[in-house]
Amino acid sequence: MRIMMTNSKYINQWIAGLFTCSLLIAPCLLSSCSEDEGNYDYHDIPEVTVKGVETNYTVMRGTGYVLEIKPEVTTTGNPNDLEYLWMMQTTNSPELNQTYVLGQERDLSWDIDETPPSPIENGSTIVFRVTDKTSGVTVTKSAVITSTSRLGNGIMLMTENKEGNGVLQFISIATDTMVVYNALTEESGFNLPLGKPVNVITTGRGVLLPPATYWLSTEDDAWIIDANFHMTEGSAFSDNVLLTDEAYERGKNILADAFPHRRRVGETMMNLNSMNSAFCCTNGLLFFGSNSFVDPVNKLPGENDISLARPYIFYPFSYAAFSYFMFYDYVHERFLQVGASGLIAVPTASKPSDAEGDIFPWDQSGVNRTLVFGQSTTNTDGGSTNGNCFALMRNKSTNDFFIYKFYKFLTINRKIDFYSIGKVGTDLDKASFYAFSPKRTILYYSVGSKLYGLDYNKGNEKVYLIKDFGEEITYMRLDDQIEPTDGYIYLATYGSNGGTFMKMEEGTNPDKLELMEVSDSKWTGLNKIVGYSWK
Repeated sequence: MRIMMTNSKYINQWIAGLFTCSLLIAPCLLSSCSEDEGNYDYHDIPEVTVKGVETNYTVMRGTGYVLEIKPEVTTTGNPNDLEYLWMMQTTNSPELNQTYVLGQERDLSWDIDETPPSPIENGSTIVFRVTDKTSGVTVTKSAVITSTSRLGNGIMLMTENKEGNGVLQFISIATDTMVVYNALTEESGFNLPLGKPVNVITTGRGVLLPPATYWLSTEDDAWIIDANFHMTEGSAFSDNVLLTDEAYERGKNILADAFPHRRRVGETMMNLNSMNSAFCCTNGLLFFGSNSFVDPVNKLPGENDISLARPYIFYPFSYAAFSYFMFYDYVHERFLQVGASGLIAVPTASKPSDAEGDIFPWDQSGVNRTLVFGQSTTNTDGGSTNGNCFALMRNKSTNDFFIYKFYKFLTINRKIDFYSIGKVGTDLDKASFYAFSPKRTILYYSVGSKLYGLDYNKGNEKVYLIKDFGEEITYMRLDDQIEPTDGYIYLATYGSNGGTFMKMEEGTNPDKLELMEVSDSKWTGLNKIVGYSWK
């Protein structure tokens, strides 16, 4: 009991002392807390956002091309605290993170020919970095660079200058549209007179085989040029033709065209050829090959006469190979078929067979008709999956006109429809150029400066004057290369201000015939245009 009392006494004294100490310390603690409240300054972390930077950009080398990007940058903080940096990372940098500074302003203005490295490689990346200096917040946007020259994708134009010589002009559409007015001289230094121009032609060897071949054809010869418009040594057409049969000696073999026309799908060139193409010459000879040729295919087995061809080839437009086709023999007035299955097979010509009750014959000698114009299309009427062919025919005695629609696919020669249009078409017998619409029963044709549209729908045949351009129409063709499924038509005129090249599209009103210029697809100040091809 005594022990408990003694402990209570000491405990009470300790509690009293502790209470007194607390009273003395409390003001100090309160004072300290009050001072701390004024020493801390809290800030919200700013949010920085960047818009207006694409994921891919295409730039054009050797043209003084300036890539301009104007991003939209917003921040919840102070805009004056933002720092900007544009950098480029090349694909072949010796160090993983090696970069080149392109600018330190918000907007980029980059002359790609002046800023290293050069040349810029495809796949290089530009990076836009925005940093808030106060908080350290950083936002980045990156874009892959595709580099091309002004000789990338575009339209090659074979033109005639005032002296009557061929000049290759080029509409580059790799980035912004740019016209190269003398592509051979400016790019390759080739400045020899090419002679009177005939055509510019693109051929190829298939999707998985070597790239396209470009031919420049004049009345003197035809030559191969490469993708940079350099002439290929030893490529002259005349130097690569071997004739073993004297019957084929018909003077100069002037290259008029080659089929099938090489086609573009999106930005990828898709060549639906097999290894070889059909090369048509203005003298009627028809060669089959790629860049060397032994004897044409103008003789049928068992015949001694030559079957000279019109420069139109009929084939399944959408099929992924070119091995069977038809041509028109204007000596014997008949359609003939050519078969060349396999990449190295020797093609042979033969007569397609008629059946009783056919809507038109393959041999025209009995109906006194001749071919005026022919075209392969994407039209699929009658179940023609790979596209129908059209032939404009004329009676040689009465001058009445007819249209044959048929399907050529491998060994199939199926007749789809027959149209008798008589003399409905105004001056159709005087026309210079033709184009069948793959979407409507319309034949477009030009006479001088006038463009007509002939609706050959049975029972409703009618001709429309679409437009008088006031200057000569020098060329017209359905677009079967650039956007082949859309039915565009390319047309060229020539007048006192030079040549004009334009893209035209059909109207969508089924009750009205319209062919209108496509916005931003008209080029002026050119030479006289006689042919075009996609590159």
